[in-house]
Amino acid sequence: MPSLHYISHAVALALIAMLIRKYIELKFHYDDLLTSCFPSPSMQHMADIEREMHDVDSLHNMWQTLDESTVHTPEYLNRELYSDGSSVMCNPTADISQRMCHFVNLCYFAEQDSYLFFHSEKSLVENIPENRYSPALVEVSSVCNHTYSYFNYVDMPVSSSRLFHINWVSTPVLIIKRFKPDNLMHVIHDDILPIYHKLKLLHLAGNSSKRFSTTLVLDDTWEEGPFFKLYNILSDSQPILKSNLRDTSGLTCFHNARVGLPKSTTWYDYGFHQPQAPLIDRKVSTVEVGSMVGYIQRELGLALSMDKNDYVVLISRKSTRLIVNEMELSLSLSRELGIKVVHVSQEQYSIEQLIETVSNARGIIGMHGSLLTLAIFLPPGSFLIELFPYAVNPDHYTPYKTLVTLPGMDIEYKSWRNMDPKKSKGHSELGGLENLSIAEQEEIMNQAEVPRHICCSDPSWLYHIYQDTEVDIHAIIELTKSSLRISNTDSERSADNKIVDNILPSKVMNIKCKFTLSKDESGQVTVSWENPWNLQFFTFQKIDYEILVQYRQSSIEPTLHQATSNPFSIAVADTSYLLWIRCVLDNHHIGPFTQVTCE
Repeated sequence: MPSLHYISHAVALALIAMLIRKYIELKFHYDDLLTSCFPSPSMQHMADIEREMHDVDSLHNMWQTLDESTVHTPEYLNRELYSDGSSVMCNPTADISQRMCHFVNLCYFAEQDSYLFFHSEKSLVENIPENRYSPALVEVSSVCNHTYSYFNYVDMPVSSSRLFHINWVSTPVLIIKRFKPDNLMHVIHDDILPIYHKLKLLHLAGNSSKRFSTTLVLDDTWEEGPFFKLYNILSDSQPILKSNLRDTSGLTCFHNARVGLPKSTTWYDYGFHQPQAPLIDRKVSTVEVGSMVGYIQRELGLALSMDKNDYVVLISRKSTRLIVNEMELSLSLSRELGIKVVHVSQEQYSIEQLIETVSNARGIIGMHGSLLTLAIFLPPGSFLIELFPYAVNPDHYTPYKTLVTLPGMDIEYKSWRNMDPKKSKGHSELGGLENLSIAEQEEIMNQAEVPRHICCSDPSWLYHIYQDTEVDIHAIIELTKSSLRISNTDSERSADNKIVDNILPSKVMNIKCKFTLSKDESGQVTVSWENPWNLQFFTFQKIDYEILVQYRQSSIEPTLHQATSNPFSIAVADTSYLLWIRCVLDNHHIGPFTQVTCE
């Protein structure tokens, strides 16, 4: 007969089995309830809204609402992927440099170093070019027409997604490639400013005093680099490096991913296809630059002075492109101009220290090089003096001149070029010169000017730009003195003047016309009007008006007149006509026509 001990054990085991069975039943009921209460967002519905808005970024607020209302557990996201697969929507353009895409459930597969797109019957594929390998779907860098920037995905059936272990990133991400994160010019120009601008567009209704909630995915093989702090402060979460993705087994899937960077904030063409030069159609101004600068200074917690400080920054280099008489130059500037000279270098200063020092300076002096990009942080009314080694023409290499002369920057630019070969010391071991014949080496070393060339390995350019230089101290003192004289005038970047490139005049107001008949019976109409009402809030160099005369009962062709005064008189050939008047600011800001009938 079983003992009481065995009976107790049997009852306990039966009770445990019953509890486990009940738990499993409840878990299934809970999963069904979760799915019915929080269904997957309808991608087709999203597509209809997005097409109406004509902008892939306009869904941000909708995504924000969905993120707040949906429980993004890994289990839930797995079920959504298995059911709905992936979806993508790009802005409708044939120009790869302008295309940006929004993905749902885009997955990175480290074993193949590829992004996977899982097709299902519910997948939405909108505005994807017929051949997305010609040359690519999208560019993940602001550097145009470079194969390094090309992005694409591999097509997979949704059934195959069940074969992988999946690690989910449920927060919104922006996938980009850093072009050269060890060079400050590339960091600011190619990455930080375009990324900041993109994130600002994605968070238009967000709190401007907080960091952005989109995580950066740095899809490149670089490690963090010396300026990683600038990438780090752009988001409230740490950037995800490619090395992080490669160390993860299975798939890393991004529930909400943006891919592509805007090019509208860039100002310079590095010369991969033609000699380097400023971008012809550059649109960036201090509207975008000033916003980014203020954000970086705030997030780095820098101490900024409201008063002008009596020091200039001298960029010091430690290996090549040295200023041979740097200390003599520094002492002479201090003695002659009564101003302190602060030497800074990438080797001895952190990026925070560099930015803080420049943000409070009167100006920067330095050899042509990436640290001159720090001029973007100079206060208004300051200056940049750029020094060039022998045979390097300042007119051919202007990334920093272009930067400080962007609309509204209010920074004085001057350059100095060494014209004396005896004041230069070359480094024949650098730039590949040793791989050339003796005759070719001598030809390059004897050049008076570097010929125009394509980036980035031209031996003539590399040899001459790496030269050390004994600078003309007197000439640089005079340039500095002139720049300080200009900067002593109080200068402030007016917020109103910054945005002048983005505004148009409103309608011309209260148009009046009076017809008169002269003694020779020729007709004349005198027109008067009031300026567009919004002009009182902006400052312009030139204001013009165009008047179009259209005859109502005559076959005479309409005539366009440039008004040189107000009132303005026009000879007319009839007594019944329409007048159309519009305002033109600085020759290219054109307002709307306003119509009036004159009889």
